[in-house]
Amino acid sequence: MNLEFHPAAQRDVNETAAYYEKEGSPALAIRFFKAVQTQLEKIAAHPERFSSYPPAPRY
Repeated sequence: MNLEFHPAAQRDVNETAAYYEKEGSPALAIRFFKAVQTQLEKIAAHPERFSSYPPAPRY
């Protein structure tokens, strides 16, 4: 499955990593990126476990 990252979400990830690098350390920023990547891999492997966007009506 291909995942499409919204530009605003990508910007948020980049800004968060930059903050972690500045206020914490480069290692912290890398850990953050790895955590995001792990979650994206889970979504790609099992998309039915996660909410769709736009949200699908439940009822």
